[in-house]
Amino acid sequence: MICILALDYGLRRGELNLLETDSFKPSLHNLDGVTSYYLVVTNCDDEEEKAEGSMKTETSHRTLKITKLHYDYLCAYVKNFRLEPEQACDSSILFLSTQSPKPLALRTINKIFEVITRALHQHFPDDIGNPESMEYLSSCHPHTLRHTWAVSQLYHMVDEEKKSITDAKDLLRSNGGWSIKSEMPDHYGRRFLADKANAAN
Repeated sequence: MICILALDYGLRRGELNLLETDSFKPSLHNLDGVTSYYLVVTNCDDEEEKAEGSMKTETSHRTLKITKLHYDYLCAYVKNFRLEPEQACDSSILFLSTQSPKPLALRTINKIFEVITRALHQHFPDDIGNPESMEYLSSCHPHTLRHTWAVSQLYHMVDEEKKSITDAKDLLRSNGGWSIKSEMPDHYGRRFLADKANAAN
């Protein structure tokens, strides 16, 4: 679930760690009568929670539309995997340690991605695991998935939804929780245009 939320919705590591069990919910009041599903990315409601992580800026607080499939995954995770059957827990934090029902430490997330990196190098030794390859990835971490999300968002909005690059960058800024002063959406816009130019060549 951590990988899905980072890759498909661009959540930062600190944002993932602040999610609570009620951070995702359906909206039953749509004018078209179709139920939509949302993920609220913000600080914990309970100030006594000891979760590591923080919202980067005020604009990082946001509500993201998610798919029903991902909503169902999150519900299934809470129901079946978040706690062992005999464990009791007062914490509302979504991702808990498997050692005790306490919020996950950021270093534990790092360890998860160290395992992912080793697996990628093992299973794709000729490209991702090969330092001489253009596809080489020295390490995979949540921000790697956020970068991938940002680039794929631009491709989707410009190529499939036929938005201008300016409008696409504005939506990327909003969905990614970047401040108005952040240059990251422009950075991804330049990368997107460079990729397009290379493809044309």
